[in-house]
Amino acid sequence: MILATRRAIRHDVKPFSTFIKKTSVSPTNQMITFENVGDFLTVKSINFKQITKYKLHEPFVAELARVEKIPLVEQNNTNKILGKTGYGEVHYTIEIYNEKHRQSFEQNSKIKSGQVAKWTVNDILGAEPNNLNLVEFVKTMLLLVERCHKVISSES
Repeated sequence: MILATRRAIRHDVKPFSTFIKKTSVSPTNQMITFENVGDFLTVKSINFKQITKYKLHEPFVAELARVEKIPLVEQNNTNKILGKTGYGEVHYTIEIYNEKHRQSFEQNSKIKSGQVAKWTVNDILGAEPNNLNLVEFVKTMLLLVERCHKVISSES
């Protein structure tokens, strides 16, 4: 079980460090307990995300994510809030990506402001006039849709 938070805010300030001290995660029974930090930090929801990766064909990967919104229950006579997986609303997401492109995009998070990325649009889409990478991506999407349609049709 991994705890993930938004990257846009600093997590080394007092409300977050206090919250972390009052948080407990049990991977064996998949429960989390925590306390909100009054007037500073209130947990509105917790999503439990399980990701499975499937190699479609080189270099394309499909990530199927099961996302569960964990129900949060306040404990009587205490400030503790309890969340347990297996009892919340569930939805699924699917993401298809080119592994080589993802590596290029991840370089963006490591460059300083004003620096130019080492990759170009032609690296991603392919050089004109064929744009072979784009064509390959569209073919992969069509193959995936076709496979999913066969699975759904056979179960109906």
